Amino acid sequence: VPPMGRIVDDADLCFEERGTASYWRYITDDGYGNTLLWTHTVATAAEMDNHALWHLTFDEAGEYRVEAYTDASFAESQQARYQVRHGGTVDTEVVDQTAFDGWVVVGSFDFAQGGDQWVRLEDHTGEALGTNTAIVFDAIRLTRLDPDPDGGVDGGTSTDGGAGSDAGDA
Repeated sequence: VPPMGRIVDDADLCFEERGTASYWRYITDDGYGNTLLWTHTVATAAEMDNHALWHLTFDEAGEYRVEAYTDASFAESQQARYQVRHGGTVDTEVVDQTAFDGWVVVGSFDFAQGGDQWVRLEDHTGEALGTNTAIVFDAIRLTRLDPDPDGGVDGGTSTDGGAGSDAGDA
């Protein structure tokens, strides 16, 4: 992740889905970058199977806002639990994916320089499998919030509010 942030999409090498492959639904022509994944939610940790990680390595330490992309055509979870590992700490933030069509703020976090940091989302939300509730796994956007290391020079933020590049390694 460069100093001013970036977008990490589900199609990037930094994204990893885990669990039973037959439970994942791969969608094209929807979501950020025209791809997304979804699966059904489960009520308990014992039932948890599918989850995904956005692996993050930061060029510089700093405070970053983390946002998740939700597509209203598929996002049905009202209790999506985003776990964010930053600077050796893990925080969990609950997001209602049904309330947004596009970028939703997960939270602001102090990330350390380097790796071993990530965002994790699981199918375990507390919403029972029998409800057929879909949870969406798509892009995350990281935007630098603390003072610009270049002294206020624009770090490449796009006109649509996205930060940095959305391709390549995180």
